[in-house]
Amino acid sequence: MFARSGIDIPTQIAMVVPWIISIRLDRKLKSICKLLIQAAVYFIWKERNSRLHNQTSKPAHSVVKDIYLLLRAKLFSLDMELRAHPSATQRNRPYSTTTTYLSLWFEKIQG
Repeated sequence: MFARSGIDIPTQIAMVVPWIISIRLDRKLKSICKLLIQAAVYFIWKERNSRLHNQTSKPAHSVVKDIYLLLRAKLFSLDMELRAHPSATQRNRPYSTTTTYLSLWFEKIQG
């Protein structure tokens, strides 16, 4: 999921937390990375439980699609929250000139 972004995420789960703490990224892009990792862990765990307890499974592309849909909805709500309650630095400039979470998502992650 990070292939298009140029961000190298660790392949071992134990290294993800130290990586996300130490990585130097734009605040919004770092938030997107955190949300993406959280959503991936959640949906993989949910798929695991479905396979173990219900003997049902989804193809990998379907799980990725679910992750992307959840992320886009969350990022849209974050953008709407910023639009409704701009910070002091954003009040002096129009909303359209600021980089939104969704624009970063489509530019760096999903494409």
